[in-house]
Amino acid sequence: MDAILRLKQTKLFLQLLENEKKEGNQELSNKVENIVKMAAPLLQKIPENMPEYTLHDPIHSAKIIDIMGKILPDEVLQNLNIIEISLLIISAYLHDIGMTCDKQEKEKIINENEDYKILFKSNVDKFQKFQQYKLEKNHRAATFIEDQIFTEYLRRNHVKRSAIFIKEKLENGEFILSYNEIPFYKLLIKICDSHGEPVKKLYDTNIWPRETLVGENIINVQYLSLILRLADILDLDSERTPKIIYEFVNPE
Repeated sequence: MDAILRLKQTKLFLQLLENEKKEGNQELSNKVENIVKMAAPLLQKIPENMPEYTLHDPIHSAKIIDIMGKILPDEVLQNLNIIEISLLIISAYLHDIGMTCDKQEKEKIINENEDYKILFKSNVDKFQKFQQYKLEKNHRAATFIEDQIFTEYLRRNHVKRSAIFIKEKLENGEFILSYNEIPFYKLLIKICDSHGEPVKKLYDTNIWPRETLVGENIINVQYLSLILRLADILDLDSERTPKIIYEFVNPE
């Protein structure tokens, strides 16, 4: 199903539209749609670099939004403001966007990134095999190991990469995340960051505040972060890891 069509059928997006009607302004729902249109094709490419992982595609994002609608009590959802609902929807699509990586960037990381090199050398067994295969000119085997380390590099760094992506895309320009000319992309970064942190860290209300303002709207960043984490964890059905794909990939 088309990402936007599926989005428009979700409980959260319908609530966003309802709340916007009261304010006579569709600014945020239009921004949400544009960001989803931009992110969905990129998410489809994640399996290229993460073949042994559960799916992190647009379907996963849409299902997170569906799950959010189920775990949020109706009374709570109806009392969330349009910025909070928008943050929940967008976080479902961008919290894993750091797992995307095109071929040009991948080659640059493999050849130049010090963190990647340190990670590779710390895996002594694979690094030694890689060197052996290179000496034997077994390029296929060497590339296979190189790709495994790159996958692990993306897994470890995807939260930080997602934050960079959000700042680059949503701070200014076509996809700027703002309301009444007040930017709030930094709150989105905090929410997305939360899913890569130990849950105890979310008690720090200096980082994940319960009351912060965007204009006159009070945003509970801590609560939104918890909802994202819960919905992400709860998406563990056969559609995300189909048996046929599991058997075909044969993860190690």
